[in-house]
Amino acid sequence: MPNIGNTATPSDAFSFSGINSDNEFGIPLTMASTGGLITSVSGYLAGHGGSANVVAAIWNSSGVALAQSAYGPTIPAGTGGRGGQGWHTFSLSYVASPNQSLIVGFWRAPSQQWEWTENSGGTEYFATNTSGNIGNILTDSGHYTSTGSPGFYFTYTPPPAISGINPTAGQVGSLVQITGSGFNSSQGGGYVTFGGYTALISSWSDTSIWCYVPTNFTTTQTVNVQVAQNSQVSNAASFTVQVGGVKIWNGSTWGKYKVKVWNGTAWVWRPVRAWDGSNWIRRG
Repeated sequence: MPNIGNTATPSDAFSFSGINSDNEFGIPLTMASTGGLITSVSGYLAGHGGSANVVAAIWNSSGVALAQSAYGPTIPAGTGGRGGQGWHTFSLSYVASPNQSLIVGFWRAPSQQWEWTENSGGTEYFATNTSGNIGNILTDSGHYTSTGSPGFYFTYTPPPAISGINPTAGQVGSLVQITGSGFNSSQGGGYVTFGGYTALISSWSDTSIWCYVPTNFTTTQTVNVQVAQNSQVSNAASFTVQVGGVKIWNGSTWGKYKVKVWNGTAWVWRPVRAWDGSNWIRRG
């Protein structure tokens, strides 16, 4: 999964003091043009004068908290009061829109001190929040900005992407292949929709899905096909759903749903049936 932020080990150590307040610290980062599900935040951190409990957090560009992790893992103390940091990763979940402006960082438990490591360049935000809860990183007391590039980054999963569908038209109940990327190696909670109707899945891999056109449609129409996975929805592919299939002239009109068959004695009208992947569904 791709990362955004400073993944290189920085060199200079800085510490938060003021153990009677809750310190927040973050750096502005911009989500990729695809958008994606942020699954973790990592930082090059250490406790200051002892171990520390830290929460990873994501704020929007106005400083409002959008998501946060649970406490842990416990950050061990740095050596000699400063330094000796290591990479620590915190799991959380937030679906960011394409190119969304975010502030990504950490918030420590009350009555503890911690430190981070950075290289020069960039902008940081620091705030002290005395309420005992994660707050607005741009308006909490003690807020200021400084120059630096902390060892912070987030990991994300891009949304699924459809690159092709074959065929691009077909009967209800017919089998269709969707190709692309980011579908996941197994279906899990993923699904496919045709015009909002969920399709029955035949097989699923990270780059290819075989599914049946839903039988909910009663008229021929062009609809959007989308793949959903990891709380994200793909781009839309166009597909023409065909209903009725065989059109037979009955002497006055073209019939969509029935055909005439010989029953051994006379020609009689019989409904067209479509296979939905498990049953034959009457369409007439």
